Amino acid sequence: MNSTNIKHIIRKDSTGERVDMTEEYGIYDLAQDGQWELIKNVKQGDVIRLKPEATKTYIREHYIRADDLGRYCCTDWDGGSDKYLKPNTKVWIGFTF
Repeated sequence: MNSTNIKHIIRKDSTGERVDMTEEYGIYDLAQDGQWELIKNVKQGDVIRLKPEATKTYIREHYIRADDLGRYCCTDWDGGSDKYLKPNTKVWIGFTF
């Protein structure tokens, strides 16, 4: 575990000693699980997140040329709302889902 990329949870045990509880709480190094990529370089149908620690997951859908801005449509994995992202938006990909 690379301690520079995560915050540690420190608790005192029954003897008063400081104990690192990070792994017991299920928090691991997020840098080992995914990478940043521009949305325009992500394949259609791939899953993305807007941040490494985000709980919402989106599916990269089609590119919308009709509007003057040109955006990528991303649909919420659980169904529901769509998000429209500019081509140069960085997203988190390659994570375990």
